[in-house]
Amino acid sequence: MSSNPQLTAKQKPKQYRLLKNREFIFLVAARCLTSLAFGIYMFGESWYIVNELHLKQYLGITLMAASIPRLILMYFGGILSDQYSRTQIMSVSLAVRALLVFSLAGLLLAGSVSISVLLVCAILYGISDSFFYPANSALVPEIVEREDLTRANSILQSINLITLVASPFLGGLILGAASYSGLFFTTGLFLIIGGASFIFIRTVSSPVITAGKPSISKQFAEGYRFVRKNPILLHFMAIVFLVNLFIVGPVNIAIPLIVEEKLQGNPLYYSFLQSALFFGLMIATIFISVKNVRRQRGKIILAAMIFSGLSVAGLSYITNVTQGMVVLFIYGVCLSVSTIIIAMIQEHTPNELMGKVMGLTSTASLGLTPLSYGLTSLALFFDIQISVILLVCGSIVAVICSFIMVKIPKVRYAD
Repeated sequence: MSSNPQLTAKQKPKQYRLLKNREFIFLVAARCLTSLAFGIYMFGESWYIVNELHLKQYLGITLMAASIPRLILMYFGGILSDQYSRTQIMSVSLAVRALLVFSLAGLLLAGSVSISVLLVCAILYGISDSFFYPANSALVPEIVEREDLTRANSILQSINLITLVASPFLGGLILGAASYSGLFFTTGLFLIIGGASFIFIRTVSSPVITAGKPSISKQFAEGYRFVRKNPILLHFMAIVFLVNLFIVGPVNIAIPLIVEEKLQGNPLYYSFLQSALFFGLMIATIFISVKNVRRQRGKIILAAMIFSGLSVAGLSYITNVTQGMVVLFIYGVCLSVSTIIIAMIQEHTPNELMGKVMGLTSTASLGLTPLSYGLTSLALFFDIQISVILLVCGSIVAVICSFIMVKIPKVRYAD
């Protein structure tokens, strides 16, 4: 057998290329730690409010306190990530959060913490988040080759899903073995180590401030104008907007209500439905990562969004747990294409505008989700049945995405 010269980075087998990418490995490590830290923090804060302060009515208010700064500031965070080093922004953001949770741990050691302190912490945590996420999303195309973006985003999404399940379990173990102060101290350590991981990420080109940089108002307009003039970006951004406004809130609120109203309030059935959704999302995300889907992505995205709308509408008609599990599994599979959407947005955006566009994307996803919860709760307050909400919201998404599929070939054939 003749010996071949050593493979270059571009010649390495495609499925192993990311494993050889030093910067991406550090990003994965940082994402694991920061996602775990966020989940443990939310677990500890929620459990303290319910079990120590006995103020469960403040859970939603605390969530909104953290979410409103994200909604307002994420686009501004994207602008900053186009001017400053993205890795430095993320390191500073995590350091601020670590200082915050260390302070919270110290206050708990000194005595009890009031709900007002937790609300202030939630606001400050949300402000820090608003600078982290746009920079994090904008960093991926800077350290990963274009054709690996779908696979890279799928891996990062898989980490989010795994930590979503693991963090409450780990938080419960820490709380059982130590105390609330120990839980928040551990969270701070995760954030510090995660922030340090970004120091080792070398980027090809770090954003810098130029002497004649435009004003903030012009930079705000620049991002919107770029997206508006690019039909692929505009429509994919609209899909992200639709899903997070009309689907995420109604479905997540509907699951416990459906168990209560149609499935005899059996908590085991609730876990079955949640598990079906999780496994649908997880299996499809892993499949996308392994296959690194790059052909007919426009059709795949639109078809998945149409079926997600139909599955949400169909959820209003279920009569037993098996039907619910099948519908939610399909819904989870459809939602997994969000990683393809993010990859395509990154591929169609130049690096100098990546932060702004990712800031808009983060606003449409993370920022609008609490608004979706709020609107769904408001509809329930006015005695609109959850089945009606699911049917209307699912139909809206399915009809709009069907229109895009039929009438806008540039999006349908996007690759």
